[in-house]
Amino acid sequence: MPLPEKISNAPKMLVGLDIYFNAFTDLSAFRNPSDSLRWESVNQYCKENDITGIQRENMFYHLSSLDKLYIRIMKPKDGDT
Repeated sequence: MPLPEKISNAPKMLVGLDIYFNAFTDLSAFRNPSDSLRWESVNQYCKENDITGIQRENMFYHLSSLDKLYIRIMKPKDGDT
């Protein structure tokens, strides 16, 4: 049985971006889909995972971008309940 198209044609992630995606999925597990990720949660994640310096700044930037997109996608559309 072939894989579903969404899986077989999934976008490829550039090398090195997995740290941000993993952080996003880890932190998203503990929030309401309509709420933004909290700065305190991202900061604590960075501390616990020894993410410092420019990588920490990048973490805030990328998670903010992912979060905005996620909220836009999860926002109910007209006619949805």
